[in-house]
Amino acid sequence: MQQFAQQQQQQQQQQQQQQQQQQQEVLRVVSFNILAEGYAQTAKAEEVLYPKCPAPMRRFNHRAPLLGRELLQLNADILCLQECSFECFHSWLLLLLGAHKYEGFLALKHSSSSSSNSSSSSSSNSSSSSSSSHRVKEGTAIFFKKEKFDLVKAQTLTLSAELAENEAFADLRKALDSKWPQVLGSIMPRLGSGLQLLCLRSKKNKKLFAVGNTHLFFHPRAS
Repeated sequence: MQQFAQQQQQQQQQQQQQQQQQQQEVLRVVSFNILAEGYAQTAKAEEVLYPKCPAPMRRFNHRAPLLGRELLQLNADILCLQECSFECFHSWLLLLLGAHKYEGFLALKHSSSSSSNSSSSSSSNSSSSSSSSHRVKEGTAIFFKKEKFDLVKAQTLTLSAELAENEAFADLRKALDSKWPQVLGSIMPRLGSGLQLLCLRSKKNKKLFAVGNTHLFFHPRAS
């Protein structure tokens, strides 16, 4: 009888744990580099990056249905994409994912024509800015399920500008100036990488989630 009672108690504890897990919010977050069309058709792509992949199969009109199917099968609650072009976002992703009740935001990379000034931020709706900085054609995108989240705030930071101007990085600037002065002077202003941020509120339990998405150039001495 005692053994039976212990088994019953264990079963009850397991059931309680399962109920608690079900009550907790489980999120599926996906990060996916979708390869911008412009990068897929270059000579470097042909000769170095994808030498065994024929050019027609690298074209976006061939990859789009395959990519779309995979994105939907992943069934992400939050989807972070890299190398997302303006055309891909507005002409395809908004339509595809919007039909499946996602809301999305695009943050294009910035570049600067001046090596001495950081790129300045511009409004999310503009396709160009001042002569000292301009948007390039690809960046990051974040999509989330509207049935699970409400948007609280969306913001994009340009990493080169943050490094050059944010007081939180004053010590880092000093270290870089002493060891690699070219990083702040010439390299960082040419790199348009940004940090895309969304603050989301869960519709289930009102918890806040900070979602960050970025795409950094791979070479540590990029110029």
